[in-house]
Amino acid sequence: MSGMKRGAAVWCGGLCALAALLAWPFGTPEGWHGEARAEPSGPKFTGSSSCQGCHGESAPKPKYDGDVQHTEFTAWASGKDPHFWAFGIPEADLDKEAGEKLRGLQMPEAAAIAKRLGIADPRESDRCLTCHATSRFSDAGGKRAALNKADVVEGKSLREESVACEACHGPSEKWQKPHQEKAWAGTQRKGLGSGKLWSDFGFADLRNVKVRANACISCHLQIDHNLLAAGHPHIKFELSVFGGYEWAHWRDKGAWFGTKAWAAGQAVSLRDAARQLGAHAAGGAGAQQLQYSYFKMLGHALMARQLAAAIDAPALGAIDAQLKAAQAAGSDAKKLAAPLGELERLGEALADKVQAQAFDQALTEKLLAGVAAEGPAAGGLDFRCAEQYFYSIFGLMRTLAADAKPADAAAKTKEVGALYGPLGSLPGKYKKADFVTVAQKLAAVFPGGKALALPEGVGSAGPTVATTDPAPAVTPKAGSEPGPVVADTGDPKSATEPANKGKPPEAGMGQLPDPNRQPLPDEEQGKLYIFCTWCGTKWFKEHNYCGRCGAKLSKEHLGDW
Repeated sequence: MSGMKRGAAVWCGGLCALAALLAWPFGTPEGWHGEARAEPSGPKFTGSSSCQGCHGESAPKPKYDGDVQHTEFTAWASGKDPHFWAFGIPEADLDKEAGEKLRGLQMPEAAAIAKRLGIADPRESDRCLTCHATSRFSDAGGKRAALNKADVVEGKSLREESVACEACHGPSEKWQKPHQEKAWAGTQRKGLGSGKLWSDFGFADLRNVKVRANACISCHLQIDHNLLAAGHPHIKFELSVFGGYEWAHWRDKGAWFGTKAWAAGQAVSLRDAARQLGAHAAGGAGAQQLQYSYFKMLGHALMARQLAAAIDAPALGAIDAQLKAAQAAGSDAKKLAAPLGELERLGEALADKVQAQAFDQALTEKLLAGVAAEGPAAGGLDFRCAEQYFYSIFGLMRTLAADAKPADAAAKTKEVGALYGPLGSLPGKYKKADFVTVAQKLAAVFPGGKALALPEGVGSAGPTVATTDPAPAVTPKAGSEPGPVVADTGDPKSATEPANKGKPPEAGMGQLPDPNRQPLPDEEQGKLYIFCTWCGTKWFKEHNYCGRCGAKLSKEHLGDW
């Protein structure tokens, strides 16, 4: 049974009753730093089956000029949209002949992560369902909450629908019928504005790039450090790029919308990455987790600084001042709170500026040149900074090619694509020197930009050790290549603490952790592990680097649990 056939059967067929889920609190109705916006009161979720009737066509069938294609449900349920698989399909329902595999919360990896967190079944847990199934989100507060029975029309179950229509568009009970009228959304948008459309109807105005970014980022940059420590991978995010894959089921009207989406993504990502770093520090995240989150925030900041220089020059100086203050605060959560909170506010204000800004070819080319100039510095800092630079230059180039159609678009796109090889997909696969070489060439391909020097000290290392972290106080050199570690003369089978405890780290410490590799859990007793001689953490024998302190692991230190 294909993804589409299964989708139609699941959504239209009877679903099991919705489990009694406890909704997470939304907090106050005031959003980011006092932006007053009421939460929608009363509208319930009706399920994606209520959308399929109009949006489930197999081929485009617009009813009037400017109408949607009416294939939106079909595109989502085809299985090409990764959100379709967030909850996952039970093994018994997989089409194994077609190569379908377990995904989402159905995967054994999900069960292992849940077990480390004390969760019996991730498919029943609010903590998992908040982002792996249709859930509520607050456009003002940037939070998500798992659904309970009161949120859903009677007789409906939305868990198995995965991340479906209403997860992004909002609970449809009040707008599902009226939005079928010609120009209803446009008329309401003009008369009420995005804020009132949300508060009065529960309709998320995704034409508003800030609303769109808020909807996406409420999952993509809201993972707590305990979840990451249990094995959940870090999730990357780039609004303009990720919204342009073949599974996209919408059409953005007007030229240069891609540039506007890119800009909104940078501003909102800076806001939430700063917020996430603050939460990790306050929660007592370990040294490597803090550093990972720091460079992720800095990667978004590098791109947001180029945006600020182009459309809001005073914001650039303000961002730099807070980056410097955050660097000085180190891993002290109390000292970090003020500069990171201010970076949140600056990101929010920059997002508002983007929504009001007109984007054209000249501004797109200016931003593209500025981002290109930033490449060598971003690549030299860290994998996460390099990754955000890559997505930015790729997204802006794609917009320029689509909307201006320059004769050299194919050649320049190929030049940008050369970044992908040395970037790799994980920190451990990043080839810094090769990446910087390609980035230097791109600065010449897109001339006229200016690299914006960071304040002194920013990016040198980032936060190091949280006050609750028992690991040694190691300050890795940012971007340095992993080197050898001192051989452990002790017996790893009986060692209770690392042989190198109290010694300074050798040059080469600084390899950031692979987010898909986690320490060996207690239930894996009896299997071979590899013992980190620097911090004492035990890992599966396939690991090459310690995800806690960054040291290179030696196969000589294999031992039984």
